[in-house]
Amino acid sequence: MIPLSMLAVVIPNQHSPQIGAVLTALHQQTAAHQIDAIIVVGQDHTGQVAQWSGVDYIALPRPTPPALSRDIGAYLATSEYILFLDADCIARPDLIERLLACHAAGQSVVSGSIWLAVEAGIQGYWTACDNTLVFAPWLHHAVAGAQPYLPSCCLSVRRAAFLAAGGFGPHHGVGGEDIDLSLRLRNQGHLLWFEPRAVVEHRHIRTSAVAVWQHLRGYGRKHPRYWQAYPMLMPTSHRIETLRPLAALLVGWSLPLALRDVVRLYRKTPVLRRYWHLLPGLVFGKSGWYWGVAETLYSEA
Repeated sequence: MIPLSMLAVVIPNQHSPQIGAVLTALHQQTAAHQIDAIIVVGQDHTGQVAQWSGVDYIALPRPTPPALSRDIGAYLATSEYILFLDADCIARPDLIERLLACHAAGQSVVSGSIWLAVEAGIQGYWTACDNTLVFAPWLHHAVAGAQPYLPSCCLSVRRAAFLAAGGFGPHHGVGGEDIDLSLRLRNQGHLLWFEPRAVVEHRHIRTSAVAVWQHLRGYGRKHPRYWQAYPMLMPTSHRIETLRPLAALLVGWSLPLALRDVVRLYRKTPVLRRYWHLLPGLVFGKSGWYWGVAETLYSEA
């Protein structure tokens, strides 16, 4: 059994327009009585956080990487479990209940899922494309079970395990801190559990083709460094040194390679087939990832 009031929610925030909706959803949880603290760390020029009583707001003087904001909140928390929740992730009413059920079953590290919905209009289209490309293994229709690593947008961790792993670490950029933390937790013997029934709606700001392409390009730039640090994440058996001379080819072949990857994704994920109209956007966004990979390989050649 999980004791009452044994979970703290830590939210890194940088002026998110969704922070009010995030806090509203937390207060409407079926297991709201088990939330010991809600800690928002960062900056909020929207003024929404200050309107909430019972929320600990740690205002920082300058923009801070999410990894550092999460670490600050985690060190201030005293609960047995910490839920790291991004400031643009709206929790379904039973999110906390689902996560704590996994902890009660013995899991020390649990990730929720991202709800895939394609809303009408061009903004809804690109929102869905970005969520699919970035969070494909963790969409709500995926199967529960152990994962090689977990995203930090909705990640619940036993606080003692998190501190023993050294936290996120402020030296990691967006998109890298969660992979690094996941692998350190794995090395300590923790199973990285994915619970698709613990759902959040990811209302991010990437609602155009350019925004999605640039977002995936940024992820692509980071991946060669992940591969160097963690060779088991390499998508091929080749050493990274052998890929550097191919950087120009990755740019020239970015669209065909992206098409191959997206077709594989549709084959692997049958539920996506009801969203065939996303295919062009997914290919375009994924091509940005190849550009980013090529840029890093070229710059470090």
